[in-house]
Amino acid sequence: MRKPSNATLAANALAHLRRVVHAIRSQSRALEARDQITSAQLWALKIVAEAKGGLLVGAIARTLAIHKANAGRLVDKLVARGHVRIKKGPGRKVLVTATPRGRALLARRAVVPAQVVLLERLERLPRARLVTIERSLATLVSFVGGDEELIVGS
Repeated sequence: MRKPSNATLAANALAHLRRVVHAIRSQSRALEARDQITSAQLWALKIVAEAKGGLLVGAIARTLAIHKANAGRLVDKLVARGHVRIKKGPGRKVLVTATPRGRALLARRAVVPAQVVLLERLERLPRARLVTIERSLATLVSFVGGDEELIVGS
């Protein structure tokens, strides 16, 4: 059996990456059309609601693997929709808690955001395989000049 060429392997890798991006975007669009919330916002709301006493914006950013400024924008949108409230602490710390409206939305949502499913499945992979995937994706990001933090469906 002949090994696929580098061109074939590269085309297959790009097709796989497109499928991942398409699945995440499609689900986010469907959620937004139905509930006026993106999958990233739903994910943030979910982790805030699960945290006893709320979460700091920095913790939200770390959990969602996004820049703190992007997490702040996500929180602002959730505040505007009445799903969370914020309480300013010392310095620039901001504590985020879920509102009854936000908890009600989560209670009626059966769908788990695609990013959450992807993250959970990645975390279950053997460490060596996960390291390979992470390094490979970091290489792809550098190819497209995306070394900056990316916005994840805020």
